[in-house]
Amino acid sequence: MNVYAGVKRMYRDMTGASAREARDWLLMRESRIKALEELIYLREMAIQNEQASSRKIQSDYEIRLKYREDTVLEREARISDLEENVIALEELINLREMAIQNEQATTRKIQSDYEIRLKYREDTVLEREARISDLEENVIALERKAREFCAGMPQVEVDFGRFSRASPQDRALMAWQAADGWCTREKALWLAHLVESRHVTRALEIGVHGGKSLLPIAAVISAWDGVTFGVEPWSPDIAVAEPTTGANDDYWRNLDYNLVKSRFHVAGLKLGLTRHIRMLEISSDQARLALADQRFDLIHLDGSHAPDQALRDIIGWSALLSESGVLVVDDIDWPTLAEGRAYLARHFLALDEFREAGGASYGAYLLRDKPA
Repeated sequence: MNVYAGVKRMYRDMTGASAREARDWLLMRESRIKALEELIYLREMAIQNEQASSRKIQSDYEIRLKYREDTVLEREARISDLEENVIALEELINLREMAIQNEQATTRKIQSDYEIRLKYREDTVLEREARISDLEENVIALERKAREFCAGMPQVEVDFGRFSRASPQDRALMAWQAADGWCTREKALWLAHLVESRHVTRALEIGVHGGKSLLPIAAVISAWDGVTFGVEPWSPDIAVAEPTTGANDDYWRNLDYNLVKSRFHVAGLKLGLTRHIRMLEISSDQARLALADQRFDLIHLDGSHAPDQALRDIIGWSALLSESGVLVVDDIDWPTLAEGRAYLARHFLALDEFREAGGASYGAYLLRDKPA
């Protein structure tokens, strides 16, 4: 405003063309001043807008920076956790590696032990094979001697080819025909049926004599590769150690045991049953101790009929029956077996009992409780 007043004073002092020039100059200056003022205003507005934009950008950057800082802190915390996990995993890996090394060492030791044992087994197998070879040669030699021996013995006629192809009942009958003794035909067939129906694989007979009942049992069992044990001392001293009846004791005292034993072995050899029979030439009491850890599916008692021995046999041998084993007792009607029959009635269930017209009596029994 001061400038404008000065200009007006200059204008009053001027006249003519100079006044007009001054007025034009003044107008031009005013126009330029207004333009400058507008420019200044625009620049101020632009500065304000730029400042506002800068503040907004700064605020955005601060927000983003704060977010980044928070993210960095989270990442650092996560990295710290991961580093702890890595340390734990490294420790676990170290433990696993140590365990693997220990296991590998153990495996190598076990493998070494197995290799040593395998080498020992291989050496043992070679020794056994050599032993088997020697035994086979001995068997061949013994069979040759047996045939030579049998040639001079009382003849036992057996058609081995027919025997090996026969049914269990026919095998039992042929074995019964080849043996000496008192077992009746009916009893031999009954024993064969009992063995076959119950699929007996392990049988035992006390009192074999000439094998009249043992060989039929073995003939059936051999069809499925079973085994029959026989207890027979073939000794007069043992046979009459405990008295029964006068006639019975005289018979056993004067019997030719060598002949009976020889004919039994000849019959077993010709029937091909020797590998299915295990003979114990000792007394019943001694055999019971020797076989105490064995179990049998069928036990046939046809030994001494002396009262005490018969009772001991029933009580003692029944303890060696298998879970479903059968006890067969011969001559159940003999007076000397009265105590034995009473014991059977108390502790056994009668499966079968037979009394033949000729006087033979026998039965099969299942144990229903343990002996006292």
